[in-house]
Amino acid sequence: MNSYEGDILIHSTEDGGEINYDSGILEMTKGFESFIYLLLFGGNIEDDGTKATEKKEWWGNKLETNNPERKLTSRFQNLIHGLPATPANLKRLKSAALQDLSFLTTEKIADTIEIELTIPAKNKLDIEIIIWKDEKKLFETTFEINWKGQAS
Repeated sequence: MNSYEGDILIHSTEDGGEINYDSGILEMTKGFESFIYLLLFGGNIEDDGTKATEKKEWWGNKLETNNPERKLTSRFQNLIHGLPATPANLKRLKSAALQDLSFLTTEKIADTIEIELTIPAKNKLDIEIIIWKDEKKLFETTFEINWKGQAS
């Protein structure tokens, strides 16, 4: 891959998404990592996708008035910051992640999306994502993130 083919690689760190560069050249990818990361963590943390938080949506969504399916809402990100880090909340997180990634199936990029969530340590969450197309594994990635929600 020459210097600027593909997308800028965004990788997950304890403090959020980061990019790498070496000698002024950004690290690139031809995979789905950055796209998936932005679907899950793009948008505004305070926007949970409901009418109540509509005014808090990410400013870039104003450009998608004719394509609401292309808006970044990041329900997953909202829940990671709002729900306590307990096994009981994994089902809600998985549902939110599937909603955020539904663009992939709506636009026929993928047929199926599999998500596996695990809690490897206190306040940590691993999210494994597998994207299937035509019964073949198109892409697989795992993000290790801090679960920032607080017990109420």
